[in-house]
Amino acid sequence: MAAAAGDPSKTLQDEATCSICLDYFCDPVMIIACGHSFCRACIAQCPEGPSRDLSSCPQCRIAFPRGHLRPNRHLANMAEAIQRLRLQSLCLAEGEPKKEAPKLCGKHYEALRLFCLEDRAFICLVCRESRAHKAHVALPIDEAAQDAKDHLQSCLTTLKKERDEILKGKWCSEREIQEMKKRVGSLRTQAAGKWELLDACEEIMKSIDKIASEFSERSSHLAKLIKEAEEMCLKSAFELLKAMDPLLSRCNTEIYGKPKADLNKKVEWLNEKLQLVQTKLCELSAPPKLASPRAGGVPQQLSQQECTSVFVYTASPADYFTPKKGKSKWIRENMVFDPETAHPRYIVSPDGKALWWGNVRQNYPYSSIRFEYARCVLGMWGFSSGKHYWTVDVRNVNHWAVGVARGSVERDREINFEPYEGIWAVGFSRHDQFKALTSPPIYLDPEEGPAQIQVSLNYDAGKVSFYDAEDNTCLFIFDSIDFDGEEVFPFFRIVDSSACLQLCY
Repeated sequence: MAAAAGDPSKTLQDEATCSICLDYFCDPVMIIACGHSFCRACIAQCPEGPSRDLSSCPQCRIAFPRGHLRPNRHLANMAEAIQRLRLQSLCLAEGEPKKEAPKLCGKHYEALRLFCLEDRAFICLVCRESRAHKAHVALPIDEAAQDAKDHLQSCLTTLKKERDEILKGKWCSEREIQEMKKRVGSLRTQAAGKWELLDACEEIMKSIDKIASEFSERSSHLAKLIKEAEEMCLKSAFELLKAMDPLLSRCNTEIYGKPKADLNKKVEWLNEKLQLVQTKLCELSAPPKLASPRAGGVPQQLSQQECTSVFVYTASPADYFTPKKGKSKWIRENMVFDPETAHPRYIVSPDGKALWWGNVRQNYPYSSIRFEYARCVLGMWGFSSGKHYWTVDVRNVNHWAVGVARGSVERDREINFEPYEGIWAVGFSRHDQFKALTSPPIYLDPEEGPAQIQVSLNYDAGKVSFYDAEDNTCLFIFDSIDFDGEEVFPFFRIVDSSACLQLCY
């Protein structure tokens, strides 16, 4: 009581505070039997008293007939006046009268001193003790702002490094791009009348222009994001915390959520493609008729002996090889499903080329490498080096996924189909759309997915690529994978009894 008597403002605040919600009175009512007052909403939530018709006072426990309450307008006016006085005193306590007034809690009229990390909201000390925030982590605003600045600075370091690499690559590639344009112009003249080669020249020229545009767009985008982050770091603690979440989300998406397109590798790929056209132009007196890659990929007008000195076109737009001397030899796999790894409800055709989802469990013998819970199956053999590709027909399948998986992937529990579990795959579900199976997923075009999909594994480069096998469009690339010398296997998943996955060759 002595402390209260020495602090009249504290006494006034206590008198204007509801003992149930510990907040200023809002529409107070008085219990006629004992004279105690509470917020109307608070007293309405109190449990019943000795009988259905009686309630008891939360403060003195005296019984009173339910509904015997009287509005306490005098107390309501006093509570409102005390809130205004509290606001005025806070403004004076923060410094000079001309100084900007402190940010106040709209509910408790207390200064906002904390930042709730879970709700991403500014709160006062009273909010901190409330049920809404008591279990949450809250930091003083200055500390939370410093942590946010540190996070932004870390993002800035990564973004600037990526920007510098882009600018360096752009500078190194500009002369190479100009040189390629000259070569294409020369090839156009030499290939007059050779329509397939002319079409290839036109395609290369479009790709050159597209890559040059990508260099500019990428560097401009990064420069804009870096500028926004640098400006954000200069803001006050309050303004920083208030505005930074959308920017941080964009930075994180840029750094972690997007597959990085290696533009320098695209330039190398175009050089390889130019070399292919130039080689064919020198070797062939007439434009050869190319067979479908699925039929062997060998020019029909050339003998097998002649083919050893000519680049052969495979189903991947970036994957060219010479059967004899090529440094980048891609091996086309005649892959089959491994029934010993198949989920118990999978049905594998006798030739191992087709896979169904059965309505009941199959009578398979025990296998220690079988997926007992995860609905998937591996290919019959795996790889620990080299470049390999295979094609899967997924047309009319409503739920599928294809890719590669580590040989050590878990077999005796449910797993998430994502790189963290040792699986690099893309998939489609009729309830969703075509996407890369990452966490979170990355949605791809076309939404309905391709009819046939080619999976290309470059083990030594740590890369898994996916292509539309019908038009050679690159769909998605998992890059910079560390397989750590472990054998990896083709990975397949189907949850659809109305259609089947088919392996092509």
